[in-house]
Amino acid sequence: MMWRFEPSFFGSATFALREFLQGRTISRPMSLLLRALLLITLVCGLAALVLLHLTRMPGRNYQGTLPPLTNEETIIESNLHKTVHYLAGTIGERNVIAFQPLEKTAQFIEISFHAAGYSVQSQEYTVEMRKVRNLIAEIPGGEKPREIVIVGAHYDTVADSPGADDNSSGVAGLLELARLLHDSHP
Repeated sequence: MMWRFEPSFFGSATFALREFLQGRTISRPMSLLLRALLLITLVCGLAALVLLHLTRMPGRNYQGTLPPLTNEETIIESNLHKTVHYLAGTIGERNVIAFQPLEKTAQFIEISFHAAGYSVQSQEYTVEMRKVRNLIAEIPGGEKPREIVIVGAHYDTVADSPGADDNSSGVAGLLELARLLHDSHP
């Protein structure tokens, strides 16, 4: 579909408005107001069409029964489930108030990176008089070593929350991605 907006388009709209108002007396300011409203309506309609086009998902929705998971996908699913269950279920809330669980989580992440074959760098900083840290594992690039892709997740939670969705699932995804990509050098 192609839209062409030419002066004749707006002229046609004005003509339709004139036909509608034929035989009625309307002041010039009211005529300008009606034209402005018509223009605003057209612009809003166009904006809605553009927004719908930009937010539409490409392709078709999947229909039918999903195929069974492969062996590798089953391992990934199990690893993700175990990590989320451990962080949200066993450790639970973790932040500068619940500091011991926060430290336990950092140790878990560090051990997980080491188990996947990574060396881990630690960046310490202070929050509310507590030393916390970022943990960094890196895969050096192969073909384009100067290009950097950062994948991150925060491992703390808000108060009174085990953080299953925010952000145990993010940590689980990051650790699983690290496991899967260990032998690659993108």
